This record gives sequence, structure tokens and C-alpha cells, in this order.
Amino acid sequence: MNFINRNDHFEAPDLLKGAVLLVDKPEGWTSFDLVNKVRSAIRKKTGIKKIKVGHSGTLDPMATGLLIVCTGPLTKKLADFQGLDKEYEGTIKLGATTPSYDRETPIDETFPTDHISADMMEQARQTLTGAIDQFPPMFSAIKVDGQPLYKKAREGKVVEVKPRPVHIYDFQLTRVEM
Repeated sequence: MNFINRNDHFEAPDLLKGAVLLVDKPEGWTSFDLVNKVRSAIRKKTGIKKIKVGHSGTLDPMATGLLIVCTGPLTKKLADFQGLDKEYEGTIKLGATTPSYDRETPIDETFPTDHISADMMEQARQTLTGAIDQFPPMFSAIKVDGQPLYKKAREGKVVEVKPRPVHIYDFQLTRVEM
């Protein structure tokens, strides 16, 4: 991993003094898997036996995207990163549901969509902006009693999850295929 310094040339960060690594988490890995792989790579490359490595927020195993990883004393800054605004993008398939709310589990029900118009989608989009209460799905990485919900869901356990206040600053429909 390389970084650009103020002189615009590449140099390796001092991992013991602390580094902020921006990592594209692949699908199928947990955030913990990624941290372990980073820690292992640092140990292998540097011979350092003990180094602090942490991440700024948990992404579900099915999610891909930016995960901020810090090393050394900069792990104390992880909470600052967690509080920042985030941007997500995804694909929604109308007319089908899955128990996991994503493609991890197969479609369990289908519904007609011929009646859905562009105006109806716009009205729905508008209800998903601003301050809303969001109910996390059972297959999310949110921890309950120290364990991610998706682990409990895979064991067939159902846990009551309270809504969480979130603020959606912007929600765009960028492409609609019918």
C-alpha cells in the first residue's frame, strides 16, 4: 500500500507511528477478516509481532466498499471516522423479497410490479430522505450481546431490534429498468 505525501511522491507509511489505510473491502469478507489480513500482512512484511490495527465501522459480509483501517496510535481516531457522513450505493430489485433483505438468501416471495409508476417511485424516494427511524434487518452487522445480528439470523434466532435514528441527506434513483 502506498501513500502520497506533501511532495506528491509515493512513500510507505510508518505503521508503528500510525497510518490511515483506505481499503476496498471485498464481498464475503467480514470487517474483522479484513483487519486480520492487514495485520498479518504488516507482521509478514515488517517482522513486527505486535501492532494495533482497527477499523472505523463494520460492513456486512455481503457489502463491498471503503473500510477505513488505522494502525498504531491512530486507532484512537477510529471513533472520529465513524461519526462522519457516509455514502452508499446499491441496486434494488422491486417485486421480490428475501429473508436477508439482500442476495445472500434466495428469493422467497414475488409480487407484481406492473402498477408501479415513476411518480410512485419518486414519492417513495422522498420518504427515505431526512431524519428517519431505520429498523436494521436481522442480517446486518449490528451487534447485539456482542454478536453480529447476521450470525444470530443464520442460527435461526430472531432478536427484537429497535429502530435507530439516521439522517439520509440524499437518495437518488440513478437508473430504472422496467
